[in-house]
Amino acid sequence: MKNIVSSLATVNANGAQRLSVTYSKVDDLGRIIEDNIRTNRIVLDDGALSAIQTLTDFAQKIVDSEQ
Repeated sequence: MKNIVSSLATVNANGAQRLSVTYSKVDDLGRIIEDNIRTNRIVLDDGALSAIQTLTDFAQKIVDSEQ
């Protein structure tokens, strides 16, 4: 059995970065056993916080260029 991330989102909640993850449980043959499982965590890891900031900065550049 393996858990595979299908989506993730970050939210600035009350001054902390919150990571919401959706994933599926898949068996050794690739069959989805359970789908759309959700979990949330407050991000404390400095490397992960830096990566989130890098993606946020990139996303901001995208929306800044929209007409």
